[in-house]
Amino acid sequence: MERRELIRSLMITGLGVSLRVPISDLWCTAGRGVAAGEEFAAIVDAIIPETDTPGAVAAGVPEFILSAITKTDDPGYAERFEAGWAAFKAESLLKHETAFHVLSPDQRIAHLTSLAELNDEFFNDIRRWTIIGYFTSEIGMTQSLTYNPVPGKYLPCVEVTDQTRGEATYS
Repeated sequence: MERRELIRSLMITGLGVSLRVPISDLWCTAGRGVAAGEEFAAIVDAIIPETDTPGAVAAGVPEFILSAITKTDDPGYAERFEAGWAAFKAESLLKHETAFHVLSPDQRIAHLTSLAELNDEFFNDIRRWTIIGYFTSEIGMTQSLTYNPVPGKYLPCVEVTDQTRGEATYS
């Protein structure tokens, strides 16, 4: 083992101990390769793509999800998520003979739709985290939803127009 590799391994191990998370949870920062990041971002982008508003990738949702997974209270969740991620990648390779992020947008949607129909646990988790991450981000709240800062008076009946996508908060 080279000196640099040893120092890198010790730093990652020390970081894992100081954060009190398993080393396997650090996969988003330990550098499993650009392809893993591209593939993960492609899933999130297929769930909430860029339209007339920025998509989930622009809102930083992939980073939000990877951060949230390592901070969950369930000690086994990160391992289950990583196992689901590995199964997702393997299924994409088996079905399409290529990685998910290389597929066309229509193929991505078809693949995710089939997982949704099967009530796939990993896909349901990714979809839930994507929605939470997007609509709690600044981009989601200010550009996708109509943001009305609080405090303000409560208006129970508000006219819905083409410009009003929804309300992040009510004033």
